[in-house]
Amino acid sequence: LPRHGGDRLPSSSAGIALALADRFDTIAGIAAIVLALGSGVYHTLRITAERDVARREAMQRTEITQFLLELFQLPQSPELRGRNVTADELLQQGIERIRVESENQPDTRTRLLGVVGQASTRLGLFDQARPVLTEALELSRATFGDDSIETAEAAFRLGLLYEEERTHSLATPLLEEAMAIRRKRLDEDDPLLAETLGVVARNHREIGRSDRGEAEIREAIALLERSKKAKEEDLIQAQGSLAYILRATDRHDEAEELYRKIIAQRRESPADENESLASTLNNLAYLLSLNGQYGEAVDLYCESLEVHDKIFGPTHPRGLMIRANLAGVLKSSGRLKEAEEVLRSRLELTIESQSEGHWRVGHAHQGLGRILFDEGHFAEAEGEFLQAESIWSSAMPAGHPWTAIAQAERAACLFFLGRLRESEKLYRSSSPLLQSEEAIGNRSLLSGIERLVGFYEAKRSPARLTFYRGLLKQMEGAVAKKNQS
Repeated sequence: LPRHGGDRLPSSSAGIALALADRFDTIAGIAAIVLALGSGVYHTLRITAERDVARREAMQRTEITQFLLELFQLPQSPELRGRNVTADELLQQGIERIRVESENQPDTRTRLLGVVGQASTRLGLFDQARPVLTEALELSRATFGDDSIETAEAAFRLGLLYEEERTHSLATPLLEEAMAIRRKRLDEDDPLLAETLGVVARNHREIGRSDRGEAEIREAIALLERSKKAKEEDLIQAQGSLAYILRATDRHDEAEELYRKIIAQRRESPADENESLASTLNNLAYLLSLNGQYGEAVDLYCESLEVHDKIFGPTHPRGLMIRANLAGVLKSSGRLKEAEEVLRSRLELTIESQSEGHWRVGHAHQGLGRILFDEGHFAEAEGEFLQAESIWSSAMPAGHPWTAIAQAERAACLFFLGRLRESEKLYRSSSPLLQSEEAIGNRSLLSGIERLVGFYEAKRSPARLTFYRGLLKQMEGAVAKKNQS
């Protein structure tokens, strides 16, 4: 099924959605995905022992299912008729219809927006999902109240989106809100509470609260082991989150053992349940690369990519991330040309899947520029860094550290090319920005600064080497402090 010019629409891992998407055309396929997500709402929006609520939700379930079936039968917009329809076009049409046709039904509108927003997130359409899920949360607060199970679901979905985008400072309060409500409103052995704990635990690790995250994920595992409602996949998912936290806290042997156990279990799962296999393979590959086991890491990254692309297609943001990880380990093992090929593919797919000037395209240009730099292609590398700088100077706030690091990397290219005056100008303009509080606390800049230290060590430039060494020390100290907080 076509998406962004591809030959198939990536499906979710839900078995029913994948089965239907394999058997029907574009419209029915995307409808299957959204309907599968929609039916899941009513598993999560339950309050036990309240029969009136159950009856009301049963009625709404019928109404919403019918609405979704009608919504995705045919493209209504004239410009969509007579041609292949992409997933984002179809979902955007659905969003517009929801806003018009459920204007006087806030409860139905809230749930429909949540389902379509979640579908957009699963398909990697983050920019489209963000305003929809934000609106769904605002409507839920107004319609059901701040302490309702519906608001917990809406906050959880928006928090998951921010986690996917790795904006953990925005995800944390939403996920913690969802967990607080669900602790109060759900049974203590409800698997949904364990799922919430698992996501909150991962997010706490990302913001440097590893001890808290480990306690939460172990609580989730204990809950699932005693719950009669839990499925085996729920427990495997939680164990994967524990392995991630073990790896992040340098307990590599324990993490590797758990990852290998999970992978063995997931290899036996049906294809439509193997979405999480891709992420586990990726995580084990990363762990092995940290330990210098590059050969097996490359094999695992390649398998992860194959599994992920079969489910979601090649342009999904997670697939692009796996490609970047694969290129990194290829570079570490000295296979620079292969790494370059992977990063060129990643750039093409990112341009294909993102709007012109999107910040993700800037990262793809930067990644290719770095491998070209390592290969000694300084003029071509400078061009890629210039593209990244140009995109980020428009897409990001003025003075953003991403723009500054791209300028600094350009300065290094120009230095090597003998264009010293231009290099010095860029060095001077980027240096104050890299010393800002925002930059010092930004761990994503560390690798770039480390590269610049190595470059100026080799080129014997004492003034710049002293500056970047001092900056690197400040950044490492800030990251260590954050991890201990």
